[in-house]
Amino acid sequence: MEWAESSNEEWAGQSGEERTAILEAALNQVSAHGWSEEALRMGALNVGVADLDRALFPNGGGDLVQYFEDVCQDNLVKFLQELSDQEQK
Repeated sequence: MEWAESSNEEWAGQSGEERTAILEAALNQVSAHGWSEEALRMGALNVGVADLDRALFPNGGGDLVQYFEDVCQDNLVKFLQELSDQEQK
């Protein structure tokens, strides 16, 4: 599968949900393909996107790393909030 070329204006109109779905699916590909564009391509295929638009992930695998970091940070914040809530009871 090749990267489809697109402008930022075209990406601005696309769904962030599709991007998130691709990133989620791509996380499952990291063990086989690393933090790479190939992992993103395979994740896209898994959610039914045949031509991955380069504008969706301008930093390639770096966008996947950033997404993973953001998810981990969100999970940590939720965990710490739950822990704090339990201690206050």
